[in-house]
Amino acid sequence: MTPDDYARRFSPDDTPGQDALEAHLAARLGPAHRRLPLPAARRLKAALDPEAEAEPIDSVAIWARPAAEGAPAHLLYVGFGFSTLGYAPEAAGGEASGLGAEPVFRLAAAAPDPGAAPTWPPEMMTRLGRYALRDPEALVPGFLAAFEAPLSPEGEITALLMVPDPELEAADTPHGEVAFLLALGVTAAEAAALAEKRVTVAAMLAALEAAGQGRVTDLSRRGSVF
Repeated sequence: MTPDDYARRFSPDDTPGQDALEAHLAARLGPAHRRLPLPAARRLKAALDPEAEAEPIDSVAIWARPAAEGAPAHLLYVGFGFSTLGYAPEAAGGEASGLGAEPVFRLAAAAPDPGAAPTWPPEMMTRLGRYALRDPEALVPGFLAAFEAPLSPEGEITALLMVPDPELEAADTPHGEVAFLLALGVTAAEAAALAEKRVTVAAMLAALEAAGQGRVTDLSRRGSVF
């Protein structure tokens, strides 16, 4: 699609990228069960203060996902904002839209309820996006982001491993392709094994699936699947 074709098809009030992503996700998951917008105060600050840090997440959609072979029931979070969402003729027909990916997080829940879904994963996605704006390597599969403390005192999840989402294929949008990159929680022992190259990402994912964990983050998990 050329910029001229784009301008004839869309108007400045349209959100072609957002619409394409939502249609892609709805075809695979059904309509989102809940949507969390970026707080209005943060959007206003970003708009009024040119020195303010960029806000890479516009909103987060949440679905309840049932247990499946090799993975427990969980809440699925998908962020919108790493790619180009609004009217952007200059981005028409690009190879990749924006940063080329949107963030995904899957949080284990015995009885997934989007209405009661924790709201900290969107904030985590926002921090990841800010980092990716400075270092695009953060959105490359295999990237490992470590934390100073566990995400929950109940377990030992101290790092996020970026991997392709197992369920969501890349979406085609008017601005280019958008992949869905999953932030998978791993324990301190697993993160060390990955960092020291004692185990490959593929072997880690296979072990998690064999353990019934799949690519779902269980904050109570300890030790290692190896």
